[in-house]
Amino acid sequence: KMSVNQYNEWLLECINIIYQDAQKRRKDEILANTAVIVCAMKLRKKKRRCWISEIFKNRQRHGFYHVILPIVRLKDLRFKNYTRMTTTQFEKLLSIVGSSLKRQHVVREPINKEQRLILTLRYIHIYKFRN
Repeated sequence: KMSVNQYNEWLLECINIIYQDAQKRRKDEILANTAVIVCAMKLRKKKRRCWISEIFKNRQRHGFYHVILPIVRLKDLRFKNYTRMTTTQFEKLLSIVGSSLKRQHVVREPINKEQRLILTLRYIHIYKFRN
């Protein structure tokens, strides 16, 4: 039989072993969680894709709308061939639907309402031609 004193020592030793085991588990859990967080942070730091491709950043200098369309607009016949309407008809249509074509400037500079209308008219023209 164990004495009360021996029993208390044995009990303290068991509690100590359990406590040390729990401490080791907590350390292992903290290390594992830290490793997961570090991996997640490394994945987030990967280079993100840009909002605007390099090609389209220079659209105001090299784009069709800014370079060629002003010249085409001066020659009414070519403009009519491109949009299927005269410049005055285009301006009238733009004044009617322009407010619904306008976009807010949030992060990127949006395509303006005239460009949207030109693209839409061109798309309709090409689509009709194919069908």
